[in-house]
Amino acid sequence: MTRSGYAVLTTSAILTALGLTLGYPELTLAGLAGAGTLATALIWMLARPGLSAERVLEPERVFEGETVVSRLTIRNQKPLRTPPLTGRQELVGQLVPITVPALPPYGSVVETRTLHPVRRGVYPIPPVRLGHSDPFRLIASTGLTGTPVTLRVYPVPYPVAPLPNPHLQDADGLTSDPVLGGVTFHSLRDYHEGDDWRLVHWASSARAGRLIVRHNVLADEVHHCIVLDTSSAAYPDPQAFDDAVRLAASWCLAGFEAGANVLVKTTAGDEATTVPHGRPPSRPTAVLDLLASVAPHHQSPGIESVNAILSAHRGRALGVITGHTAADKLAALASPARPVSVVQIGVTDGPGPVLPGMRLVRALDGERAVVRWNRLVPA
Repeated sequence: MTRSGYAVLTTSAILTALGLTLGYPELTLAGLAGAGTLATALIWMLARPGLSAERVLEPERVFEGETVVSRLTIRNQKPLRTPPLTGRQELVGQLVPITVPALPPYGSVVETRTLHPVRRGVYPIPPVRLGHSDPFRLIASTGLTGTPVTLRVYPVPYPVAPLPNPHLQDADGLTSDPVLGGVTFHSLRDYHEGDDWRLVHWASSARAGRLIVRHNVLADEVHHCIVLDTSSAAYPDPQAFDDAVRLAASWCLAGFEAGANVLVKTTAGDEATTVPHGRPPSRPTAVLDLLASVAPHHQSPGIESVNAILSAHRGRALGVITGHTAADKLAALASPARPVSVVQIGVTDGPGPVLPGMRLVRALDGERAVVRWNRLVPA
């Protein structure tokens, strides 16, 4: 009930009580008229308009600064004309008012808005909240209509050279993924967006309750593993962490465009992978989805967990992105038998220590790190 409704209810009760107490039928009649108005408003509110809302984002995944078009379609699902309605919607963290005109039976209206997200992140967009009121504005109610959607904003990549291919061999002389030639079955894995449906292993999918695909490898298949340090202690400046995420996305895109299988892992335990073979998507969606949502955390073990990750993926092109890291912990990553590329962001510019098996770039921000990296490893 609105403030006007409470005022009418209070006034009607007072007038009716005074009229009956003092014997003034005019006051009683005025009080009953107010009560009748409230009753009429209540009956009106029982006929709730049957509206549905459907929102479409075009596209649902963008890079920072790109434009997103939000199309909200509101339909009248009843054979009665609806009254004009007002409401509000939350778009990328902002409350935006919305006005719905009177709709004919089964009619619809489309509201279009252009969004310009400027920061990396995952933005849940909840259903629309529409308000319904009687003609006297005495009673009002609001409710959520539609289903939520999610907008993912990726970090803008730098123009960076991909990780260099290691061409390493195991002790027995075989590569970490031995293939005699051609296309060979390697393993089963979960389905990722963009995978060829012809690779679905239906028997395994039925047993697992989710889609499982065959992972085939090529004789010259290249694998990249990128590890992002997500410990908050490594990034006193939040901008340094954003630059680190941008560099991770840049390495991913550069490797993906070069035809490499790209695996991204964080020191917090998150991971995503993309395989460009077969029918490649236009971008490594799973990897970029992870980097859109990643954030520094004080519980992340940080650089101390990187060595185990690198050892588990020996034979791949390995890259590590971190911030402030103790010299002894950084030196522990160096191994002549397992080359690794390391970029420190948010530290003083200048050459770092020369460590066996490690390409090390140190820079104050992401742009300077990219310049130094591209000089070290030309594309």
